[in-house]
Amino acid sequence: MASRVKPAQTVYIPMGWWHWQTATMDNTHFVAVFDNNATQIEFGSDILRKTTPEVFQMIYGMNAAQLADVHKPID
Repeated sequence: MASRVKPAQTVYIPMGWWHWQTATMDNTHFVAVFDNNATQIEFGSDILRKTTPEVFQMIYGMNAAQLADVHKPID
């Protein structure tokens, strides 16, 4: 699921739902609010498995196709 949020809009992301933010214009500010005391753990293998290679390409400049091949053995 992708959400494009405009100024003065909000998005609710349920606890445990894998997500990330990407600014599409300068001077963007993100406000994150956590409303519970539940401690959560996210394992590195889950981050690699749940984040699309295209996101790694956009953020870190990695080749998405090559990264997809590297991630194949992770289940």
